Amino acid sequence: MGKVSLESLQAFIACVDCGGFSKAAKKLNKSQATISILVANLEDELHINLFDRNGRSPTLTSKGEVVYSSARNVVLSHQELLNMTGELLDERESAITLILSEYVPVEQREMIKEQYLSKINGMKLTMLTAESHDAVEMLLRREADVVVIPALKSRMNYPIELTGRRTWFSSPLHVYCSKDHPLFLRNDISEHDIKVVRRIRVLNGTTVNRSPRDDIFTDSIFRAYGLCAQGFGWCELPEWIVKRQQKLGDDRLVKTSVRPSKKALEFDVLYRNEIKGSFINWFITAVTDAPVQSSLEV
Repeated sequence: MGKVSLESLQAFIACVDCGGFSKAAKKLNKSQATISILVANLEDELHINLFDRNGRSPTLTSKGEVVYSSARNVVLSHQELLNMTGELLDERESAITLILSEYVPVEQREMIKEQYLSKINGMKLTMLTAESHDAVEMLLRREADVVVIPALKSRMNYPIELTGRRTWFSSPLHVYCSKDHPLFLRNDISEHDIKVVRRIRVLNGTTVNRSPRDDIFTDSIFRAYGLCAQGFGWCELPEWIVKRQQKLGDDRLVKTSVRPSKKALEFDVLYRNEIKGSFINWFITAVTDAPVQSSLEV
């Protein structure tokens, strides 16, 4: 048996998680031919057929299932080793680019800023705003070092070069409409009622406008708030942005009785699987560990 490469293991895991070679290629930002070669090389090195290729699409063999479990453990151990090494070295970065989604509650943004001011010590820190797909792509292209974005349903959906950890904070969601919208005049609004009414949606980098209701799409929750407040449609918004506007004297939006798609929007912090400096390690801990009374409270 020869040397098994980490890249081959990552390609194999991605094929299983994504349900196919083409989807794995897209996830890993590689060509399908490259993924096929990596998996074939892994099979050669292990002398095992990981996939049954007799059908229309490859299916995992019984031996492949055993290898998959072990391969995941190897990759996870490699990630843990890199994380531990970064903590032991405790080297400070000279420059960091941090991406925060617009959905991150303003309270957390401000408290994060307050805390990192005592950590930077001459380090150049750049803070940007981007959402899901765009933020992940910037992280993969090394245009960002760490990002906080709304969490996907499964962290397996992230590229295998990245690790995602759930943050301690979340943002309650509600369905809102303006006082000038016809829905506001209804005494009892049902889920059926809103399904036939225009909705304001926020693009995440992958959404395509195929709605029969002619929904309005925007790339910012603040624009979505403005459009909703003007009566162009209803919108599912984080509670914090509406309360913030109400404190500023804007009370045009009202919360409806319709249940949102989820009670609260959770967030993941994403970073590359490589040795990290002390600031990134601190930041990951700050947003994932439940805070004590004095740090990063909601």
